Amino acid sequence: MSVRADRSVRGEFPGIDWHAFHSQNRRALHLPMSFMEATYAMDDLHRIEAILATVKPSSSSYQAARKSTDEVLADVKADPCGWRSLERNECFYHKSLGVRKLSCAVRLVRHSVALRRRERNGLDLGEKKEKAQQIEKWAASELAAAGDVG
Repeated sequence: MSVRADRSVRGEFPGIDWHAFHSQNRRALHLPMSFMEATYAMDDLHRIEAILATVKPSSSSYQAARKSTDEVLADVKADPCGWRSLERNECFYHKSLGVRKLSCAVRLVRHSVALRRRERNGLDLGEKKEKAQQIEKWAASELAAAGDVG
């Protein structure tokens, strides 16, 4: 559920090009954070606080949010390998251009690496294991060709 706050509550904050950093497999905010980055992070927290304080749920209850949370948890339990997410990111990759495409390739490689790690810890990847390996191979080669392996 997406919540929109009044413009006076949201304010106008400088943006960060997240895709530019993620396409290079880099953090957008480095530690330790600069004063500007810490200010940006605090602005996010204050924005969330303002939204929670001023935007009430439409049914005057958070039951809808609880139901959505339960649905997300059920989806995760039904797909512990995240195959739907991997397939969705593969689709986004083929539709994207530039840094967004590279950012998506990074997500695909990270997902594949996580699957391999989880398999070593006993998770059965089933019949889609080979597909995940193919995705990782071409996504990694795409990143290598772009020089964005970090």
